[in-house]
Amino acid sequence: MHLVPADLGPVNPRVHDWAYALPLLALCYLLLRRVLRRAEGAEVPEAYEAYEATGPSREQSTALPEAARVEERRERGAVITAGQARVEAERASAEAELRCQVAEVASELASRSVDDPLPAVAPPPVP
Repeated sequence: MHLVPADLGPVNPRVHDWAYALPLLALCYLLLRRVLRRAEGAEVPEAYEAYEATGPSREQSTALPEAARVEERRERGAVITAGQARVEAERASAEAELRCQVAEVASELASRSVDDPLPAVAPPPVP
């Protein structure tokens, strides 16, 4: 006799299979629950007390120096970033100054080679 009156093949369990399986499953569940409750009542508070006694202090002793190292790295990163910005500004200023000087030197060199004074050339626009 099948549980569902349709032909589902091996998916359709027979009623007498369920008659054996359900009581055995309930018995296993009840036994496992009883064993776990006993173990939970005895060992968990002891383990928790042991953790409370040693765990947080050990974690704090490793966490505080690590936090200090992270903060120090953050500060170094800020200093490096500020230094890079300053170097970039100085580089742009030096580049603009050199562009102006190149125009002046080129005009002076051309006037020397021709032996005629040439009018000063305006420096190129700075981008």
